[in-house]
Amino acid sequence: MELTEIQLNQLLLVDALLAHASISEAAEKIGMSQSAASHALARLRTELNDPLFIRTANGMQPTPYGARLAGSVKEALALLRSGLEQQPNFVPESSTHTFTVIMSEVSQTLYLSKLLTRLAKEAPGTSVRIAPVPQKAPHLELESGEVDLAVGTFTQFIAGCRQKRVYREQYACIARAGHPIFAEGMTPKAFSESSHVIVDPTGYVHEQLGPILKHQGLARSAKVNVPTFHSVPEVVANTDLIAVMPETLADFYATLLPLLVMPLPIAIPSYGVTMFWHERFHRDPKNRWLRNVFIDLYAASRIRNSPSQDL
Repeated sequence: MELTEIQLNQLLLVDALLAHASISEAAEKIGMSQSAASHALARLRTELNDPLFIRTANGMQPTPYGARLAGSVKEALALLRSGLEQQPNFVPESSTHTFTVIMSEVSQTLYLSKLLTRLAKEAPGTSVRIAPVPQKAPHLELESGEVDLAVGTFTQFIAGCRQKRVYREQYACIARAGHPIFAEGMTPKAFSESSHVIVDPTGYVHEQLGPILKHQGLARSAKVNVPTFHSVPEVVANTDLIAVMPETLADFYATLLPLLVMPLPIAIPSYGVTMFWHERFHRDPKNRWLRNVFIDLYAASRIRNSPSQDL
């Protein structure tokens, strides 16, 4: 007997007959006419070569094979109904889920502590794992569900991913407080004649910064190249080097170190900080809740003099 030969209404009828012991009541339960139910049972008896249910003084009672079949059908239908049900709501107060998020270093510095504070209040049983950006096909980790979200200025998350820009950022220049060249502010000449700390931008929107500055006629003389922004403020605060970095990050470090934060000497486009998630999990309650948390966290981040154009 092949499963392809069994119709779903026959299985529903077997389940209803076991519960009601009446062909008429079983038919009414599953929305069939009594005649259609009788014909469906007759076909199933022929296909399975067993009477399945026998009329007795106590109504339609299963044969031994019918009882075994009905038990299996009952379990299978329960699993099927469970699978067809809408996804249960996510209850943050009682969840023990571990959220895995790919965050840029800028986002980690500025928002990771805020995220943990928010989770402590609303979802105290949850935890967070910050994952590195994969070198190849990073969208696959979102697709598999291994990673819930990616938040930052990434350029590699494309295939199968949805995205939402959570805020816009612009660049600023930092120098040590009291730097004599910038006593009267930033100028193209001072910018070009200074030695720079330059961050490797591979895989981030920042890789467009160098070509834009060069196109505008602003040269950067690299004294040192570093892989991330983490070491830049400390180096700049203790040398005569300058650096270009996201304005929000520059403002943050200026509260901790003796730094001068200045606009670039020319206007260049702003860029978007974006949240990525995979289409598979677009309607997943946990994922949707986490996305809303990030949207709230970033909502307060606004650029003071935001240009209209994005990188």
